[in-house]
Amino acid sequence: PAKFQLNPSGANRGPKIYDASVNGQALLLAKTAGNFIIAFDPTTGAEVARRSFPSPVDLELVEGNQVAVVRYNQPMDKDKGVLEFVAPTTLQSLGGIVKGLAQDGIILEAWTGGTTLAAYVEKWGLLGAKGIAVFDIPSRRELYFEREKAIERSIRPVFWNNRVYYVTQAQEIRMTPGSAKFPVPIAGCRIAAMSPVGNALFVGIEDMSGNAQVISIDPSTLQMRMNFGMLSSWVPTARLS
Repeated sequence: PAKFQLNPSGANRGPKIYDASVNGQALLLAKTAGNFIIAFDPTTGAEVARRSFPSPVDLELVEGNQVAVVRYNQPMDKDKGVLEFVAPTTLQSLGGIVKGLAQDGIILEAWTGGTTLAAYVEKWGLLGAKGIAVFDIPSRRELYFEREKAIERSIRPVFWNNRVYYVTQAQEIRMTPGSAKFPVPIAGCRIAAMSPVGNALFVGIEDMSGNAQVISIDPSTLQMRMNFGMLSSWVPTARLS
């Protein structure tokens, strides 16, 4: 039997349960700490499908729950991550992305938002660049690519208004497409979280002691709108995430 145990190898690793229900049909996907994904009916507990992969997998659901995206490493090259689209009900393959000139590209991380996929890649294109590649999931085709050497992979990108916002290890928020960037406004702080609310992008920043504050920025220009100041919490050790 598949074991659900903690796996500290990465933020997207380890056991998780995903709600893949669609059209009134209840369905859950269970990702184990190992190499398995299991689909089951939560009303009866009956297993619907099971599939093993060459390595531990990252799993993302696509809007509408008709497609899931899995990322795993090839068995002969443990550093070469690949993407595959699967049907949630059967876990059978629906193919991969259309790579074009990036046949040797490596997928380091992948996230979905709506019907868009953003992947942190390297050895991409003719120049073998590293950066963010953005895809339209229904067509499986690349929309655009932004060179970026060091993504902060612990912070999930935000998908909003046909743009992707991500954080670099230099503690800057960047958007693609576009060249705007927002550096952390206070020295010694890190960007800890971000989320779109209304017509603004809210950003949580944190200092080395865990003191947190929230600011809002314009999503089109990445200019600061308002600083809401320090947060106080009834939990002294609460941190942003």
